[in-house]
Amino acid sequence: MKEVIWLGVLALVCLVLTGFFSAAETSFLRLSRARVEDLVEDGREGAEVVRKIIEHKALSLTATRGMRIIFSTLATVIIVLAVNFPWWPTWVRILVAVLISAGAAWLISGLFGDSVGSRNPESVALLAAKPVWAATYLLAPATKAYLWLRPESALTEAEARQVMADDLREMVDEMGEEESLEIEDEDRELLRSVFELGTTLVREIMVPRTEMITVDKDTPAYKAMSLFVKSGFSRLPVTGEDTDDVRGVLVLKDLLGRVHRHSESKQAPVHTMMRPILFVPETVLLDNLLRQMQASGDHIAMLVDEYGGISGLVTLEDLIEEVVGDVTDEHDHSKAEPRQLAPDTWEVPANFPLDDLGELFDLEIEDEDVDTAAGLLAKALGKVPLAGASAPAQGLDLTAGEATGRRRTITTVIARCRNEDK
Repeated sequence: MKEVIWLGVLALVCLVLTGFFSAAETSFLRLSRARVEDLVEDGREGAEVVRKIIEHKALSLTATRGMRIIFSTLATVIIVLAVNFPWWPTWVRILVAVLISAGAAWLISGLFGDSVGSRNPESVALLAAKPVWAATYLLAPATKAYLWLRPESALTEAEARQVMADDLREMVDEMGEEESLEIEDEDRELLRSVFELGTTLVREIMVPRTEMITVDKDTPAYKAMSLFVKSGFSRLPVTGEDTDDVRGVLVLKDLLGRVHRHSESKQAPVHTMMRPILFVPETVLLDNLLRQMQASGDHIAMLVDEYGGISGLVTLEDLIEEVVGDVTDEHDHSKAEPRQLAPDTWEVPANFPLDDLGELFDLEIEDEDVDTAAGLLAKALGKVPLAGASAPAQGLDLTAGEATGRRRTITTVIARCRNEDK
């Protein structure tokens, strides 16, 4: 019995060492060169050894994984010896040992080790530096032979760009600590936005299919001009049978130029004036799409999902706003506040609560489906309201005010009391 206890203790020690090297591996993977240099400059104990490990990262990590495998295997063998009960068949003893060691390794190494290494990479790296460097030195012949026989695959372009972006992002975050390299918060945020372009999918910033404003290919030019005015856009996708059947893009400048030169073109269908439109997968990265649109001169792109359907659209302005923030032009205005236009007429923000709207007119306005003035108008219309759209609701005549932003959502609603219902 005493022998079984000692074997159990020895197996536990091996499992703890497995978790230790697992945490060490995770911590070294999360440490950037910039942070290691900071540790060295701060004079932290073990920082110089950490720098050596980072400089020989492939060799050191291979040795660390080797030590983890060695101790995990030793734990399994020891557990087999510990459960060597004569009344158990050999296969049962091996199965029990494997299950116990695998479960313990998963708890100690997989959960505890990786969690500690991820949350405290600096502390774990400094603590594990000397043991890892010793393992690197002792296993150098074996690890070098392993790497020579089975070299690590080269990083893909995307992976290499991600590694570089991570290092640069950390350097930007830490520059503010040095007075000579002080960066304003706005500049730091701008740099972070640039780095995010290489890791953000275009579908994360797209205008969804349900919010797109399109024009049918057979729509006369004069009606399309009215849609341009109401929507506030300068480019509209041209569709055929349905939203998935996008034929091209209608540019306001082309439409006005055509009508100006040939007045009879007011009746011409818009498909005679449209341009080709760019189609891209919704999983493309922002920086790749930005370069593609700059090279081709396109200002709008349709996003295609994995089934070939249209999932949304994105504009060049959307991509630029991801870097510099909202781009305000002469058509964009600051958010409106409640303003009385006449004794029975108010202009309110689109998100104005219905309770407050009712108080302005001394009315009880309640709706189970919507909570705002814009929501009430959208429900009355049965669709997303464009600028100028109007409908009666709850004793009021509601009219959509101005629309701003890349999605051209209305920002104000004009409400007039219907005297006969008051």
